[in-house]
Amino acid sequence: MMDGLEIRVVTSLSVQEAIEWDALCSTSPRGTVFSGSRWLRTAGRSDGINQMCFMAYQGNRLLGGLTADIMSITVPDQYNVQGILEGNGIVQGLGARTLSAVLMPSIVAVTRAGHTCDIRVAQGLGEGTDDVLRALTRSLIDYGNSNGAVSAALLYLPSNAAFGRVFEPLGFKKGLVGACAYLPVTFATFSEYLAGFSSKRRNAIKREIKAAHDAGVTYKRARLHQAIDRHVELARFTFEKYGPPFDADGYRRRMRIIADVFGEDAYIIEMYVADRLVGSALSLFEKQVLATRAIGVHPGIPKRISAYFNLAFYETVKLGLDVHAQIVDYGFDLYETKVSRGCKLELQELLLSTDDDSVADRLSEVTNVTSSNVKHWNRRMVSP
Repeated sequence: MMDGLEIRVVTSLSVQEAIEWDALCSTSPRGTVFSGSRWLRTAGRSDGINQMCFMAYQGNRLLGGLTADIMSITVPDQYNVQGILEGNGIVQGLGARTLSAVLMPSIVAVTRAGHTCDIRVAQGLGEGTDDVLRALTRSLIDYGNSNGAVSAALLYLPSNAAFGRVFEPLGFKKGLVGACAYLPVTFATFSEYLAGFSSKRRNAIKREIKAAHDAGVTYKRARLHQAIDRHVELARFTFEKYGPPFDADGYRRRMRIIADVFGEDAYIIEMYVADRLVGSALSLFEKQVLATRAIGVHPGIPKRISAYFNLAFYETVKLGLDVHAQIVDYGFDLYETKVSRGCKLELQELLLSTDDDSVADRLSEVTNVTSSNVKHWNRRMVSP
């Protein structure tokens, strides 16, 4: 077992810790937008919570960490956390029956609205990777137990094979809960992007683009801080169609916080028909990853314009090229559609502890991290 590990439970990152955390996140580019310190500040300010970071240090070196939140996952909030845990329409895995038998709230290793488990481990640790993961898990459970959370959940990507190897023997139950669609930017131009498809698919995409052009569709880009009110008005249509109920003032406040934290890296693409604004899509850029979310389209647009594909897909591909992104992250849902446009799917699984005492007992046998090694550091968040 690795000696000298100290777990710091940090509710507000210092400038130096934010730099160290972002460097750790950058070793795994997938999910970077919603893992980095900027999103943690956004979630904290927007939701009025302190997003926790569990940071594993050996001396002054950060070896690993995870972000976590104590939340009630039996009551869907605006991020639909329950929907994530119940399967997101792919595989029920740990379905509603299982979850309803688990007392909540839980401590969940997840970044609010990010829908990824932000566990990161430094490269080159060898067998020490397992020690860091176990130490973080032990600290997560102990912290949750001391703060009224009666179960622990770890949402992770199956590509991180070490997670399953470490957690399943400890008594966590696993289930497939979703996937994230992402487009690797392996092309230098939009023409090269199209060239990667079969002639049938390529021609279909060209027809979608041409139909919009023939209907008088044009696009403009702005930074979020320049277009908040316009974006809020269009986002309303998405909420009215898919729910939950739309709180315009709350949504506007959230957008203002995102604009303030992300600055020039928060983009809005707007779709116009003649001079009428009919669509808006938000994209955030962080360390070579462009994440597209919060799409609003006026319901009166003719279907022949293919507003979703043109606005939220093809134009964001072009934006990704312009900002030199390596990955365009399209998030959840509409998987078949996104794959047909070149996306890959990264499956996500949930590890749920329904008997934390049993898990803690097993952890005590394989890690030397105890409550005496866990330090609670509470600071005001400072922007790097």
